Amino acid sequence: MRGLPPICEPDGPPVVIEGRVFPGDEKTYLMLPFDVRPGTARLDVEYEWDALPPAPPPDVLTQTVLDLGLWGARGYRAAEGFRGWSGDRHRHVFVQADAAQRGYRPGPIEPGLWHVELGIGAVGPTGAAWTVKVQARRGPSAPARAADPVDAAHVAKAEPGWYHGDFHMHAWHSHPDGPRPEALVGFARAARLDFLPITEYVVNHHWDEWGAVQRANPDLVVWPGREIVTYHGHVQALGETPGFVEFRHGFEDVTIRDIQAAVRAAGALFGVNHPTTFPGPLFRAMCRGFAFELGDEVDWDAV
Repeated sequence: MRGLPPICEPDGPPVVIEGRVFPGDEKTYLMLPFDVRPGTARLDVEYEWDALPPAPPPDVLTQTVLDLGLWGARGYRAAEGFRGWSGDRHRHVFVQADAAQRGYRPGPIEPGLWHVELGIGAVGPTGAAWTVKVQARRGPSAPARAADPVDAAHVAKAEPGWYHGDFHMHAWHSHPDGPRPEALVGFARAARLDFLPITEYVVNHHWDEWGAVQRANPDLVVWPGREIVTYHGHVQALGETPGFVEFRHGFEDVTIRDIQAAVRAAGALFGVNHPTTFPGPLFRAMCRGFAFELGDEVDWDAV
């Protein structure tokens, strides 16, 4: 974008940003700035896209896929600025002090320069036109939601032995129908699991949401982590602190080596997920980033 960023006034007209993507743009990111003015209590973001003519018949293997993220006034490279990511799962998201859409962090709406992140996951053969709308709303200043974090030092059973767990579990923030914590614990108990690594896509918000569930189930180890979705492969952090972990390999100066080093520096285990699932260009629009393409760039001795 060129020129001054559009101004987003509370209860004013929505900011509308439009553009196009074409083959060759995939696996990149667009940061769309907008200026949030004081008095804003809630932000709503909507987006959509349509194939440019002459578009072929809709096909999951040749579709355009645009992913959505949101960054606050503290910057789009700062951990404090990260407000959430939802891939292409929601066409409408919102954030406010006490609530937010799945995949987004509640909190005050600080005035300043915000960014919508548009990740170009895949582009169909004719390209696509996209539109983003941002609406600022006034409202009562609701208190921020109190954090109830998981106790990272909790020990369910001290005895050595064989324990069962599933190292790749998605919940509330990873899917429009994802289970709430209590329901996921029910599924885990039915499967006779002892430890539950909750690996939500990209986000870290669940660290502050599972404390009560952990205390209610002291015989289980609730172990938040995350699946780090890059457009060149998915990796995993298990047991890291609830700080932000970068996921945008190839954006500006971000590399998978940096991501791996940050995960390790946080005391976490670093893994590579489903490295050979859906390989090749045919499936890239359906399951972008599933096949791992960064084998020459990671430190395998630290996996």
